[in-house]
Amino acid sequence: MSSASHFLCPVYRFWNRFSEGYALGDTTYIDSMTGYYLTSQPVGGINDPASKPYPFKFKTAAQPLATALSRLIALDTSIYFATGNYDAAVRQGLLNMGFSSSESYSTVTTAEYQLITHEMRPSSRALSCTQCHGSSATQMNLKELGYIIKDSRQVVCSQCHKWNGEWARKDVAVDFNKLHKLHVTEKRYDCAACHGFSRKTAS
Repeated sequence: MSSASHFLCPVYRFWNRFSEGYALGDTTYIDSMTGYYLTSQPVGGINDPASKPYPFKFKTAAQPLATALSRLIALDTSIYFATGNYDAAVRQGLLNMGFSSSESYSTVTTAEYQLITHEMRPSSRALSCTQCHGSSATQMNLKELGYIIKDSRQVVCSQCHKWNGEWARKDVAVDFNKLHKLHVTEKRYDCAACHGFSRKTAS
């Protein structure tokens, strides 16, 4: 076995500590964002002040779906594990759920977001700040989560300041942390002043 360690690179989603889960017997549908039938997902969003980006393990699985009913089928594991007969296990699962065993079904891909709460890296291998923040970040795609300015730097800055073309030069260093702290922590501006979302700081 190789001595090299392999770690899961999570997906990041906003989460306010509440989740939505699929209950057996509910009708289901394909999630437009993932293209799968979701069985568990975090609740939250960039405009929700109670939400923060959290890392999740995105897990997919193959499950039977009663096509006419749009319901996932809990196959009978006692049959499946004893015989390996998938069709018989699905048919019995339909009966267990109160449906006819003759219902047509297909096997679809389901997905869920799982919290990463075990098998964590040791502290000596913790992520650095720049792996999630900054132009060279490789761990987290902040733009994908919505953290982008709503227009060009000139348009955004000109809302409050007289535009100075020097700010636009690529060789002019901008201390992002200092700039962000000034506007958010000290002046307490709503994020919507610069971004396409609102997360107003509490007074």
